[in-house]
Amino acid sequence: PEELIRTGNEERQEVAKDKLKRTTPHKGSIMVTIRTREGLCIQKKGLDYQGLKTLVEKLEGLC
Repeated sequence: PEELIRTGNEERQEVAKDKLKRTTPHKGSIMVTIRTREGLCIQKKGLDYQGLKTLVEKLEGLC
């Protein structure tokens, strides 16, 4: 089964439903680098969504 999808310029494209999959980053594919004006550098690699969320919560606690 196919469905019609409107694009931003109002053209219609036929797209198979099985091709409409949400793209999510692979586990461990997020890297965050934070640099301050004072020269402090915080870098975390290989984060997944939950790891990123935890890092943000910890950084919020420092503020």
